[in-house]
Amino acid sequence: MRTKSTKAAIAVKKADGHGRHIFIYNNLLTNQVIYSLTQSMQGVLTSKCQNNHALKQLAYFGKKSVPATLRKDVWAPLISVTFPRNNQGLDAFRKLREYRRIRDVTWDKDAEGMPLEKKRRKKALMNQKAASIADLAAILHKQEIIGRETAAKAEQVREEQQAKAAEEQRQVESELRELAKRAQNGEPAELEAKIEDLTAHMLGQKFPNQPSPGERRKENIAKQILRLRQLRNSIKRADETVQDGSVSEVAKNRVERRRISRALSGQEPKQILHDQDLIKGSWPPPHFGRRRILSLPKKVNYYTSEGVKVAWSNVMDAEFAESWPEAVQHTHMGITRHTAANPDLPPRMEPKVRHRSPMHEAEVEGRKEEIKQSKREAAEEEKKANAATDNEPGWNLVRRLRARLSP
Repeated sequence: MRTKSTKAAIAVKKADGHGRHIFIYNNLLTNQVIYSLTQSMQGVLTSKCQNNHALKQLAYFGKKSVPATLRKDVWAPLISVTFPRNNQGLDAFRKLREYRRIRDVTWDKDAEGMPLEKKRRKKALMNQKAASIADLAAILHKQEIIGRETAAKAEQVREEQQAKAAEEQRQVESELRELAKRAQNGEPAELEAKIEDLTAHMLGQKFPNQPSPGERRKENIAKQILRLRQLRNSIKRADETVQDGSVSEVAKNRVERRRISRALSGQEPKQILHDQDLIKGSWPPPHFGRRRILSLPKKVNYYTSEGVKVAWSNVMDAEFAESWPEAVQHTHMGITRHTAANPDLPPRMEPKVRHRSPMHEAEVEGRKEEIKQSKREAAEEEKKANAATDNEPGWNLVRRLRARLSP
């Protein structure tokens, strides 16, 4: 039975952009690293499954080597990588996990060739930040090499297919011209006479005094008539094609149909170029079955460094890798807190300012006016009280004494 969390995870995997972005989070205390295909480490799972789904990536090296939960104040975004295609991102994600797993089970030794002490080994294996950045750079280098090799192979196959198609097209054109010559020699009329003769023989009208041929004989005669009709129609169509001047176009279409037929039967390898479809026009692929698998274009790992963008929370961390492919773009992730920034949006380089509604602004202005009004009223009341005390006897003497004592 599928739960809501399982259905949500399946929906995310079926999304168009699944795998195009990789988000790497870093533990600020231990330098451990978690890879995520979603903008948040926790994805779309429930609170309990969130921790398990992410923490399964971390190997157990000893006591307190794997945290119990994911704390927002401990984990921070380190890198977000954007790929031009989903399959390239998924391949990089899988290799990142595999490389980290290899390091987890292959421990380094000290200068004397002895295994490290347990606590030192635990601390060294938990420090994954620098190694993860180096792994990412190595994977991008490998994908660039694979992309160049695949592109060269695809170009070679395409050239071979084009040369083969051109040779076959020349043969078809020569066949059409030969058939057109046979039409000029009057062969269609001869074929028509043979067809009428065989039809009469099959129906028993050619030799009325003899019994009609048997069923097997009739089948053979019908097949012979069908072949003669096909030849007659081919000669007529070839003659019309030559007269219209469309020999090259007809030959090209015929070669394309033959190639598709061979591909569907498995006699010819399918195209490996990612941007071309094998089935066109009146050849839609079936809905299911082996013929659909054969008809669909072959998927290949057509990787490239063009369009790969690496966004850093601290650009200086890129120095942990020895080198990066030249086509990779390095940018700043912007100001973030617990979750990585959206790679499809421009980075936010200024702190977020909370915008207040006009109603709130009007309320604040009204409150300021009330405070000013209350201050004015208090000043007027004090002024009135001073004016009332001016007429009292004794206050004039006090004022004169204050005036003399004041500097």
